[in-house]
Amino acid sequence: MTDRLYLPHSADKQTDETDARQRHALGKLLAAGAPVYDAPATSSRVLSLERDGFKRLLDEAAVGDTIRIADAARLLHAAD
Repeated sequence: MTDRLYLPHSADKQTDETDARQRHALGKLLAAGAPVYDAPATSSRVLSLERDGFKRLLDEAAVGDTIRIADAARLLHAAD
């Protein structure tokens, strides 16, 4: 059983700030060496299922693994 960390973020200039908050929230797991799945996108309208990092996470996750995310709202996208 493995903790897997999903870090969705914008690929624009806000990336460092967003990453810092998420990495702080998941700091203990990062320090323990949990696998990280970065998922940059050029728009918040890009669904997690369309992001390469999330696809890779789903491909590598196994039964019993735990997917951790700093903020569940990061899985959502803005309405068109």
